[in-house]
Amino acid sequence: MGELLRSMDLGDEQYIVEHEGRMAGRRLIQRLLAQRLKRDLSQKDMASKCGCTQSRISKLETGTDDDLRWGDIKQYLGSLDLAPRVSIVPKEFKLVDQIKHHAFAIQDLLNRVVEFTNGPDQNIAKEAAKFAAIEVPINLAKTMIMAIKAIPEEILRSLSGQDEDCALNPEDPNLPEKDNSITQKIQLA
Repeated sequence: MGELLRSMDLGDEQYIVEHEGRMAGRRLIQRLLAQRLKRDLSQKDMASKCGCTQSRISKLETGTDDDLRWGDIKQYLGSLDLAPRVSIVPKEFKLVDQIKHHAFAIQDLLNRVVEFTNGPDQNIAKEAAKFAAIEVPINLAKTMIMAIKAIPEEILRSLSGQDEDCALNPEDPNLPEKDNSITQKIQLA
């Protein structure tokens, strides 16, 4: 939004900075509001689901993140059949750190799925294996490919051989064996 305001050349940088600060203090509220609107619910509908008044929903949605109470968040999301998930991370977490954090969280969740492959129910074991070995890699690959495609081509070309720590070494004994069937499935998806 700040970029849009700057492009309008209003000449009031202080206003733009203040506006950006206000918006930064409403990130969670914006996400809550988006969930309500995604379900095409009015504030009155939401109030009915939450068991409160429309004015309370209005006050919640027009306030700041600092004004929110944990109980209100749980009630609001619960009324939409959603549940909050909280991540506790260092304040100075950069974007790169956040991505690494989520990658490790995905790894932990996948380890829990893999536990089902050792269970007594073969149907569950097979579905868990299919999910962990096929669906997850395909979805992660698609996500990474979309991100890579958004990088300007000249930047990508400049990266070739730049960072040996990040480069995949085909001789690395820790790399899994190449499975052409998975590669073909990723290409087909």
